[in-house]
Amino acid sequence: MLAANREWRRWALAINLVRLPTAMAPLALLLAAGMALGSLAQGGLLVGAYSFGEVLGAPVAGRALDRLPLRGALKVMFGVEAAALAALVVAVASGVALAPLAAIALITGAAPSAVPGALRTLLEHILDAEKLEAALGADATLLEVVYALAPALVALLSPAAGGTGALLGMTAAAVIAAAATLHVASSHSARQQQETEVSAAHEPFLRGCLSVFAASAALGIGEGMLVVTLPSLLHNLNISTRFAGPLIALFALASILGGAIYTKRLPRWPGSRERRGDALLLALTAGLLALAASPTALITGVTVALTGLTVAPLNAVRAAELTHRAPRSRHSQAFSLLSAIMTAGYSLAGLLLGVLLTSLGARGLLILAAALTATGALSSILLRTVRTPPANSTPRSLHTRC
Repeated sequence: MLAANREWRRWALAINLVRLPTAMAPLALLLAAGMALGSLAQGGLLVGAYSFGEVLGAPVAGRALDRLPLRGALKVMFGVEAAALAALVVAVASGVALAPLAAIALITGAAPSAVPGALRTLLEHILDAEKLEAALGADATLLEVVYALAPALVALLSPAAGGTGALLGMTAAAVIAAAATLHVASSHSARQQQETEVSAAHEPFLRGCLSVFAASAALGIGEGMLVVTLPSLLHNLNISTRFAGPLIALFALASILGGAIYTKRLPRWPGSRERRGDALLLALTAGLLALAASPTALITGVTVALTGLTVAPLNAVRAAELTHRAPRSRHSQAFSLLSAIMTAGYSLAGLLLGVLLTSLGARGLLILAAALTATGALSSILLRTVRTPPANSTPRSLHTRC
C-alpha cells in the first residue's frame, strides 16, 4: 500500500503543503481586498492577478527547474514566495492602493507555480512503475481534499491579526512547505540532475503532449463554469444563492470519492487510460448539459454530485498520460504547463460569466461550457491520432528514471 511507504508519505505531505497557499489564495485575497480597499469587487482583480501570475510563471519556472540544480532553484522560488506573502501582509495592513497589491499578488502566484510539477517528477524516483498511476490517482484525490478544506481554513484564520490572519496562514504554510519539499528533494535531486544532463538536449517538448493539454483545458473550462454559474443557476430556480457554497462543497466531496474509487479499482478498469479519459470528459460534458436542464433543487444537487465524481479521476488520468508522453528532461515544465492550462480554463470560465451572463443566462453558459468541453475532448482524440510515438516509449515508460 502507498501509505506504508514512508518516502511517499513525505512526498504527499510536501506537495499538498505547497498547494495549500494556492488553494487559500482566492478567498484570502478577496477578504484582504475588502479590508485594504473596502471593495470585494476589487478583490476579484487581485485574484485575477494571482491566477495570471500562475499561468505566466508555471512554464517558465518549470523549464528552469528542469535545467537548474533542483534544490537551488526551489530555494529561490520559495524565498520569493515567502517574501511576496510577507509584503502582501504588510501592504494589506497598511491599506495600500490596488496597483501595488495586484503586483504583489502576481508575484505571489508566479513564484511557486512550478513547484508541484517538480515534485510530480520526483515521484518517479520514489515508487515502482506499477504503483505510479495509483499514486497519481491518490494525489488527485488529495488535491481535491486540499481545495475543499482551504476555504474553511481561510474563514477560520481571517479574523485574526487584524484581518490578515489568512495571509499569515498562507505565509506559514509556504515556509513549512519549503522545508518539507527541500527535504524530499535532497534525497532525489542529484539523480534527477544527472539524468536530465544525459537526456537529449533538445527533445521536442510538445511531442505527444498536445492531446493531454487539450483535455486539461476542457476540464478547466467545464469544472470552472460549473462552480461560477451555480449562484446564478440557483437564483433562476428561486433558491437562495447561499446554498451555492454547500453545493460546491458537495461537488468537491464527490470528486474526492470519485478519486478514491478510481484509485482503488485501478487495475480493474476496462480499456486504455486514454479511453478512460475520453469517457470521463464526455461524462463531464453530459453533467453540464444535465445541470443546464435541471428543473429542481434536488435534481441540481444530484447532478452536481454525479458530475463531481469525474474530476479527480480526470486529473489522475491526465497526470499519468503526461508522465508517459512528455520528454523526461522536460517533466517539470510539462506538469507546470498542465496546471497553468487548467488555471487558464478556470479564468476563461470566469471571463465568460462576466461577459455573457446577461445575454445567455446560467443555463446558456452551462451549455456553452458543455460545447467547449466536448470540443476539448474531441481535440484530444484527434491530436492522438496524429501524434508521434511517445517520448518515453520504453517498457518502463512510467518509471524510466528509477
